[in-house]
Formats: sequence, C-alpha cells, structure tokens
Amino acid sequence: MFHDKLSLKERFVLLSLDNIRGYRLTNSIAMQMGVVGVILYEMFEKNIIVLSDDRIVIEKDFPTDTSFEFVKNHIKNHSHPPRLESLIKELRLHSHKLFSTIVKSLVTKEILLVVKKNIFGIFATKRFPTRYKIPELRLKKFLLILAKENRIPDEESYVLLRFINQCNLILPVFGLKNKKTVKKYIDLLKKDNGSFVVNKHELILFEAIKKASLSLLVSLA
Repeated sequence: MFHDKLSLKERFVLLSLDNIRGYRLTNSIAMQMGVVGVILYEMFEKNIIVLSDDRIVIEKDFPTDTSFEFVKNHIKNHSHPPRLESLIKELRLHSHKLFSTIVKSLVTKEILLVVKKNIFGIFATKRFPTRYKIPELRLKKFLLILAKENRIPDEESYVLLRFINQCNLILPVFGLKNKKTVKKYIDLLKKDNGSFVVNKHELILFEAIKKASLSLLVSLA
C-alpha cells in the first residue's frame, strides 16, 4: 500500500487535515502534544535519541529530516540532557513549525497541494487540501478494517490509533458512523496489548505526554 511508504508522522498529519479545504482539524493542546509525540516516537525507533535515567540523550547525530534536526538542536541547547516530560512541554511551543515541516514533506511527495490566499491584501494564509487522495483513503480503510474485524495491529498502526484518540480525531477522521467502533477498539488495545509487541519507550512516551498535558492544563486553569 502507498501509505506504507509514508512515515508515521506523515500519516498522522495527513489524517489531521481536512482533505477538501486543507485546514487543520484542530490545533488543541492535545494536537500539539500529538505532533511532538509522533516525531519523538520515530526518533526513538530509529535510535536517534534514547532514554537514560528519565533524560533524553542523542544517540546518533547524523543528518536526518528537518523535524528531527530541529528536535536534536533543541536538545543540544540544554546544558544537561532534558527530562522527557519537560522536552515535550518545550517542543509543544514549536509544534506549528514541526507540523509545517511534515506538511512540506507531503507537498514534496505531491500528496498535498499548497493554496495561498491574501486577506485584505495584508495577511497571507495557506491551506493544504489533498492532491492525491488514494493514500489517505487507503489508510483510513486499513485502520477501519483493523477496528471492525478486531485484528491485531502492527506497532505503528497501534501508535497511530493511540495518537488519533489522544488528539480527539476519531470523529473527524472516521465519521460518526464509525466513531464508537474505533474508540472501543482502541480502548481494548490499551487494556490488553499482550498479544502484540509494545516497546518500553512507547509506553513511557505516552505516559509522559499524558503527564505533560495534565500539568499544562492545571497551570492554565
């Protein structure tokens, strides 16, 4: 499938855009955390960063894509390796920039279009409607089949569904008709993941995102 050629972060961003109008479905705190989370997940998977005593350390420092480079440079700016929860909070403030780098990658792959518009001749805005819809449609269909047939997912599909749920994207992505089915499936996976492999850093990452989100919401209350 074509969507298999997309990275996890590209699949996540693709699903988080309105495929017709090209606007973000949400820019909530949860969504900002989600953008940071999928990037950190990929960096863990590629062994670019590792967790050492609850602190993030760069393991492999070689040229990578723009979003990874941004995160690495941010880590390097710390006098000491940052704690995971603190890093997530800090990177959330740059989530728009990180989101834009992933969108740019999808534009380069000719999956998204760039539509520019000037408002009153002063403010320039951009939106990114889907140019080539097949990858997104296949991805949605694939994830729906997993949910409807209660199949054991591969690790990346599990992570993608977790982030979709965390960012409150189930309804806009899968529609009202499938919302309950997909939510039930994700909840079951979270309770019983013994039937498939879940890496330790993955569980730690989700827990850190949860704590960072709660901490931020409390501070804003």
